[in-house]
Amino acid sequence: MIDVIRSLNDVINEFHLKHRRNIFLVMNTPTQLSDRLPENVPGPWFITDACIICGLCDELAPGIFRPLEDFSFNHVYHQPVNDEEEELAREAAESCPVEAICRE
Repeated sequence: MIDVIRSLNDVINEFHLKHRRNIFLVMNTPTQLSDRLPENVPGPWFITDACIICGLCDELAPGIFRPLEDFSFNHVYHQPVNDEEEELAREAAESCPVEAICRE
């Protein structure tokens, strides 16, 4: 668990240095549809503005998730269309350190 926390801290620090923005994580808050990024393609899966672009989702499911052009957030650019893609999206959502990947 300590290694996971250290890894997450490294990702946050790298993001801060790259984008010159502070990140304040609020864990275990209910996600609202209003938090849904408008760049997500229409469909049940979406990423919220809690995303810290750690890269896990686009590593686990590169056919579904991608960073925005300005690397400010990741987004859903392709909704899963079969069981395999649905499982990849589910795995990415469960791995998201800030619970920014959601399904309606």
